[in-house]
Amino acid sequence: MLMTVWMIYPLAATGKISASVDWLFHSARVEQIYDNLRQGCKFTFIATTTFQHTGVGSFLFYPDGSLYIWALLRFIFSPVKAYYAWVGIFLFLTFVISYWCMLKFSNDKLRSFIFALLYGLAPYHLYLSPVNWVIG
Repeated sequence: MLMTVWMIYPLAATGKISASVDWLFHSARVEQIYDNLRQGCKFTFIATTTFQHTGVGSFLFYPDGSLYIWALLRFIFSPVKAYYAWVGIFLFLTFVISYWCMLKFSNDKLRSFIFALLYGLAPYHLYLSPVNWVIG
């Protein structure tokens, strides 16, 4: 948990997101889910308030289960803080799941801890999420 906070807090403290690659597409998807939840609609199939009100049906083709967590965080936090909280949750889950998997495999707590750090901090993960904001 400490590692997650250590990695996410400096980014969240800026209050900014450097939009890149898939950011506009996926953030619009989350905003549409948030809008629908606010209006009492549990499921989103067509974007009616985002994507310039064009009725984009990307929800029919892209999985969006994990995006609901981000959208629910929007009820508590600003859009930027909700995003960073969402990234933090998934980073923490990455550490926990990788630790647990290695522990089941090796039955060695130190090895599992080191593996979780190496896997969670792998350059590929850091490149995709906190650097290029690739979500989907």
